[in-house]
Amino acid sequence: MNFFKFIAVNPPATHEYVIFRIMTHIQENYKNFNPHPKTLKSVERIVASIPSKRLAGLNTIILTNTKALNNKKRRQKTKSRKRKVALNNCLGWYIQKWDRNPAYIELLIDNIYQGYPKWVHFFNFIHDLPIASTLFHEVGHHIHKTQAPEFNDKEDVANKWGRKLYRKYCMNRYWYIIIPLYPVIYISNRLYKK
Repeated sequence: MNFFKFIAVNPPATHEYVIFRIMTHIQENYKNFNPHPKTLKSVERIVASIPSKRLAGLNTIILTNTKALNNKKRRQKTKSRKRKVALNNCLGWYIQKWDRNPAYIELLIDNIYQGYPKWVHFFNFIHDLPIASTLFHEVGHHIHKTQAPEFNDKEDVANKWGRKLYRKYCMNRYWYIIIPLYPVIYISNRLYKK
């Protein structure tokens, strides 16, 4: 199984080094669940928008559902903001590099789209929103752990990085929707802060 794909970038003629871009492998692992066909393309599009230096060390993103979890993971709990949460109730999680096992992210696609109507999948912008917010949050955990450690609550730091990546993605990919909505977003953010 090829976890890392190295794509050589042609350097300028004056330099004698080759720069490699590390690609994160996206793996689907579903059991008795058929995600929408746009899901994999959405994740690929979202991952491609993240700078490669931020993905360094992140080996795999696993797209799965709650029924595909083994018994150990179904019973396992994680701490989030000083309370325990069952993994099968989460939207996703980040597992840091440990010993010889590389870092990876698991996303529970059925939990991410739970409660959303079917028409959400017809519009790329709306289809991307739930996956992007969850994936960028988990990538925020990876960035916090490996590249930009801060002495702060890890969920707050992951949210900060997630918002930053999410804003950049929306402005680059869906600028034609965001710019007309900018006054509404600005006003709602001002009201939310009060």
